[in-house]
Amino acid sequence: MAGLHHKDRWLLYLEGFQWGESVRKAARRCGINQKASFNWRHRFLALPSDLQARQESGIVEADEAWFLRSYKGQRHNLPRESRHRGGHASKRGLSSEQVPVLVVRDRSGATSDAILPKDDHLAIQAVLKPLLAQDAVLCTDGGGKGPFALAARKMGIAHRAVNLSKGIRVLAGVYHVQNVNAYHSRLKGWLLRFHGVATKYLGHYLGWKRLLERFGDYLNSALWLTLAVGQHEVQQCLGT
Repeated sequence: MAGLHHKDRWLLYLEGFQWGESVRKAARRCGINQKASFNWRHRFLALPSDLQARQESGIVEADEAWFLRSYKGQRHNLPRESRHRGGHASKRGLSSEQVPVLVVRDRSGATSDAILPKDDHLAIQAVLKPLLAQDAVLCTDGGGKGPFALAARKMGIAHRAVNLSKGIRVLAGVYHVQNVNAYHSRLKGWLLRFHGVATKYLGHYLGWKRLLERFGDYLNSALWLTLAVGQHEVQQCLGT
C-alpha cells in the first residue's frame, strides 16, 4: 500500500467498514484528514471489490439494478449541472442518466455483479457466459423475450422467465427472482447512507456490500486488511 501512511491506524480505520462509516466520521475517529480518509477507503476497497463468485450453478437468478449516474467529487467539466446529495434524474424511467448493474445469484448465495456498458444481450452475455455452469438454469424477469432470453439462447443455457408486471412471480414452484431482487433491495438501502455514490467508484461499493453479505460478523478489520493488502502487511500492523 505505497503512499499510505500511519500503518498503526489502518486496523482502527477499517473497523468502520463494518457499519459503513462516512469518510468524515472515520477521519475524525482516526485522527486523519478527510482527504486521507477518502484515499484510504478506496485503496482498501480496490482489491476486495474484485472478490466475487467465478462460477454459479443450479438455479441462477439474474436481474438488473439501476443507479443514478453520478459525478460526485468532480468539480470541473461536468456534462450537466451538479446535484445536491444524490439528487434525482431529470427524466422519468430508465435513461442514459442511470447505470445498469447486473446482479447474479445462485441458490447457495454465490453472488457476482457487473456494471454494464450497455443494457443489451451482448453486455449481459459477456458477463454470464464465463460465470454460469453449462447445466445452470437461468431465472430472470420480463417473460420469454428481451435481452436475457436472447443471451440465454446464444449461450445454450436453460432459461425460465417470470413476468412480475403480469403477476407471474413463480414458475413450477421453484423458478423465481426473489433472492436477487431481495439483494437489490438490501444493496440500495445500504447505499443510502452515502448520499450518492460516484459512478467511477460504484464498483468499490458493490464489492463492499458483497463482502459484508458473504462474511457477516466474521468480517473484522484484520480480515479486511488481509483482503486489501495481504497477510504480510497485516502481520506488520499487528506487530507479529
